[in-house]
Amino acid sequence: MTLRQTNAAPPPLPESARPLLDRLFSGEFLGASRNMRQINDLFCAMADAWEGSAEDLIKTLLATGDFLAVTRGRNTPAIGNAIRLVLNGLDEIASSRVADVRDFIHARREAYNARSLRNVARIAEYGASVLLGCETVLAYDYSRLVTVRW
Repeated sequence: MTLRQTNAAPPPLPESARPLLDRLFSGEFLGASRNMRQINDLFCAMADAWEGSAEDLIKTLLATGDFLAVTRGRNTPAIGNAIRLVLNGLDEIASSRVADVRDFIHARREAYNARSLRNVARIAEYGASVLLGCETVLAYDYSRLVTVRW
């Protein structure tokens, strides 16, 4: 699946999914992995509330992915890459029922989010073992989110 680069406004979303999109742009969630888990929740909310055809749902999910990759992923390519991972193969089930698309999106969210949280735990574990015995730590991060706990 290739996401198109677009500067268009987000496609029309089910009303119940709109607050999730607004939260993504509020700055409430920092960190690409946390933003991506929120994006996955948005995709699921869209699929859960969908009342049109499966084909239109797929088009809307892909268009929303395009929009988010360009906007939320502008300075963080990891978001566009993650969106590609989650939506990869979606366009191949175009003749499916809405329930099939919904099941696809929910399964992808569960798999991606579980892997993301495992990776965060592994990074913390490995980082802690590398830093064991260090007296001083210099934390450098290009994002707005750095967490240091002692």
